Amino acid sequence: MSLAYCNIGGVISPDIANFSKLQTLSLLGNNLHGGIPSSFDSLSSLATLYLSDNNLEGNIPSSFHNLSSLVILDLGNNRLTGQIPPSLCQLPALVELWLYHNQLSGTIPDSISKLASLQRLPLSSNRLTGNVSLQLFDNLTRLQELGLSGNRLHINISPSWVPQFSNLKFIGLGFCNIKGSLPREVFHGFLVVDLHANRFYDTLPDLDFDGDMLVLLDNEFNGSIPATIGTLSYLSLSGNNLTGEIPSSTCTDSSGLMILDLSKNKLTGMIPSNIGRRSNLLVLQLAQNVLEGKIPEELGNLQTVYTLNLEGNRLGGTPWKRPFATGKRVSAVETRNDSSPSRFWQLRLQIVGLSKYLSWEIIDLKVLDQVKEDENIVQPEYETLKDRSIQAPYWLEP
Repeated sequence: MSLAYCNIGGVISPDIANFSKLQTLSLLGNNLHGGIPSSFDSLSSLATLYLSDNNLEGNIPSSFHNLSSLVILDLGNNRLTGQIPPSLCQLPALVELWLYHNQLSGTIPDSISKLASLQRLPLSSNRLTGNVSLQLFDNLTRLQELGLSGNRLHINISPSWVPQFSNLKFIGLGFCNIKGSLPREVFHGFLVVDLHANRFYDTLPDLDFDGDMLVLLDNEFNGSIPATIGTLSYLSLSGNNLTGEIPSSTCTDSSGLMILDLSKNKLTGMIPSNIGRRSNLLVLQLAQNVLEGKIPEELGNLQTVYTLNLEGNRLGGTPWKRPFATGKRVSAVETRNDSSPSRFWQLRLQIVGLSKYLSWEIIDLKVLDQVKEDENIVQPEYETLKDRSIQAPYWLEP
């Protein structure tokens, strides 16, 4: 039975127990509030239960352990409190356990390692605490997605750590108080890696990464950016202590980059001109560095860019007579020359989230039409992009 996105309000009645033959129940995306009734334990045939994206409160019923046929349990994006019941770890058939974006506290039960069939485990954006070793998940050999970002955890990664979960493709460990050097193993076999807001230091290893997305922003990396970035579509190194020039190899035609964020570092030199040949670039953030010289006129060829932010550098020149070839699809352009400040027109992009297991939910790019005019610059015609959505890459879809 599916009643998803039907604008249903109120509470879930304990009479749900009368549907004893029910195998699938989807109530996601409604306006339900109150607690989850313990009478769910009467639905012994229930295989999938979707209650996410509501306003449910209270504890997760410990009686869920009676749902021996349960394969998918999705309680994400509610207001649930209390601890993760160890009884959930007694569900032998459980493949997906979605608890992200709640207010759950306490530690992750050690018995979670007994869920041998588990493939997806998004626990991000809660209030979970404690010291956690990634070895806790070694027995989950079928695990494909693990999201622990945005909690109060202390994750321990041993320098000699070798992942045992060979099927894991998505890992989110942002804001997990991890410190030390970055293990090279983190690049092996993953599609999406989020390690933002930790305490990684030392130089970056070669980013010969065969995945799609690597987020290392707000750490303490130093040294230069590696010349090799693999097949990445999304790379964020913002908020570190990186120095040296931007490698021209980062911007080659063979690179699949769609989003590149190198802002808030100490990068020097000029912007590589070949970055203007990136035909599928959506976001380019180079703000708050020490870049200098003329802005390459090739940047005017970027037809798909929604955000280009160069502010807070030592750049000069006017690479285009009006922003980009069409003057429409750019959403944030600001350049500053220390000797002669000037501002181009600006539309600010607001990016909301990335994915549930990374603690970010993406989905569209919304633009606020805040235009800054310079008295010496003719305001170009532009298209307001407010509430406009674009198709996200498959690994960004919810």
